[in-house]
Amino acid sequence: MALLQDWCTPTIPVHVIYAPNRYLSAKVRVFIDWAVTLFERHEDLRRA
Repeated sequence: MALLQDWCTPTIPVHVIYAPNRYLSAKVRVFIDWAVTLFERHEDLRRA
């Protein structure tokens, strides 16, 4: 159920940036995968 349906905020882009030539720890990779899954599951967080 949506509250304040007539009120909305502009979208805010979210980026994960890391140097591709650097070692990416398993913890960081798991966090990135979790964040992507979270954003894909929620309609309000999906890419426009």
